[in-house]
Amino acid sequence: PGGMVVAVSHGGLVHTACVEVGGMDGEVPHISNGSVTTLKCDGAGAAGGAWRVEQVGEVIVPRDGGGAAATEWRARPNVDMAGGRQ
Repeated sequence: PGGMVVAVSHGGLVHTACVEVGGMDGEVPHISNGSVTTLKCDGAGAAGGAWRVEQVGEVIVPRDGGGAAATEWRARPNVDMAGGRQ
């Protein structure tokens, strides 16, 4: 409870998770290689809580355009999600 889990997976499994826990059947946007999708569990933990899709396919990019040497990073929303489709 209250913890965080980080999982690295193929986009197909991420897509399936979004459909299963987020009810996004047929509405899951493109999931790019190396992107970040966030699923959250509200309430009583994974077994008893309600899951929701918070963000699909964010890409982490340098804030200052400094490439791999950048010291600050930001999340760029998925182009399919930017129009408010969540």
